[in-house]
Amino acid sequence: MGAFQGENQGKVKAKEFFSYVTEKVLTEGLLVTIVQITSNDNTVVFEIKS
Repeated sequence: MGAFQGENQGKVKAKEFFSYVTEKVLTEGLLVTIVQITSNDNTVVFEIKS
């Protein structure tokens, strides 16, 4: 069971997740394209492709 399994919320958790992925999985970096951004009063979802 990973530290980020399940629902994670908030800017701090997002920063921790992306830092972990960058350091441990994508050591050479990742280039992504934002496909769509959806939002409401309190949630923003970025759809990306690599």
